[in-house]
Amino acid sequence: MNTAKLHNDGVFHLLHLTYGATSEEAERVLRNTRARPGTVEELLDMDKRYPEMKSRFPIVAIGREPNGRLRVGFVHSGCSKENLSQIFRNGVWSANCRFLGFAF
Repeated sequence: MNTAKLHNDGVFHLLHLTYGATSEEAERVLRNTRARPGTVEELLDMDKRYPEMKSRFPIVAIGREPNGRLRVGFVHSGCSKENLSQIFRNGVWSANCRFLGFAF
């Protein structure tokens, strides 16, 4: 897992699974490594601070709505600074994606 400082008070992690995984599987692996999944809002903050990262690999945030439904967003080289792709995804992410998380 790659780590980097995001806020003065927090460290973000980018989990790289070397295989295609569902959002639920990536969420489970993040929690098993003592990290909580990053939210879409945190992903946008990270992208503002480190815009070059998305040119290397897509970065995924796996948030949850109050009703428990996944709210997934991702940034990639095709996204502008001000937007991201946001979907409710049931499929498998490619093996080159990184999943945003924060240490407990």
